Amino acid sequence: LGGERMLRSFLSKLDESIADIIRDGGGPVSVTVFSDHGNHFRKYRRVRLKEPLRRAGFKFDKGLKDARSVVFPQFGLIGCAVLFTREENEQRLAAAASSVEGVDFVTFEEGGVVHVLSIGGEARIQKRGERYRYLASRGDPLGLDPALSELSKRGKVDADGFVADSDWFDTTRDGQLPDAVRRIYDGASGEVGNPANVIVSFKDGYYSGSAALDVFASLRATHGNLGREQSYGFLMSTSGGLPPFVRAEEVWRVLGAPRLSRSAAHAARLITPR
Repeated sequence: LGGERMLRSFLSKLDESIADIIRDGGGPVSVTVFSDHGNHFRKYRRVRLKEPLRRAGFKFDKGLKDARSVVFPQFGLIGCAVLFTREENEQRLAAAASSVEGVDFVTFEEGGVVHVLSIGGEARIQKRGERYRYLASRGDPLGLDPALSELSKRGKVDADGFVADSDWFDTTRDGQLPDAVRRIYDGASGEVGNPANVIVSFKDGYYSGSAALDVFASLRATHGNLGREQSYGFLMSTSGGLPPFVRAEEVWRVLGAPRLSRSAAHAARLITPR
């Protein structure tokens, strides 16, 4: 909320503190610093989700009271939104949300298949073992056609259209939506504790969240969408060389540190470049 100036001031003080620790440590000191997500500094506009969804026949409640109910938790000021509704509403709710100004794409899961909708396209993501398939039925909502063409040329796409998770990662980690296929599938298919029925990812420059925070703060940067600026964090360590990209869940392994329990290590599926 304080913008780049406040962040730079904090990092400068952190650098001084780390230097003091190393100087006063009395022996070798290993220092590792990392972030849990990125931050995109720019101007932001609030996404107006509620009125378009009301016009589509939904109503906002604190619980799922009837067939029209939608629960829309609004916390922080972030680049995405999560919507809870009855399963039979998911497709209709996702379609309505996908056409709202500021929305990049919307996802929901049905029968183990994750559906992706945008105003210009539709696609499905499926998983088989450690392989994923991205199959667009209209347009290319995630912009993955170039990546798929490259993977196909390298012989990485099997006869059914599935690609190994590691190959998806290597090919898309530096794209506009880094590691999108796995991150979307995991987020929508139950790899989180309480998955939303519909997940909405906003375009850069748009946000949603607590209206109260709008009163007390001017948003300078945020995170939460699937774009690279909001997804890329940083990882640096004095303990040795690091790969150019690493998923957040792999940080402890890369550093050679003991692996935390699943609950303690719970983190978003983000790319963390050095």
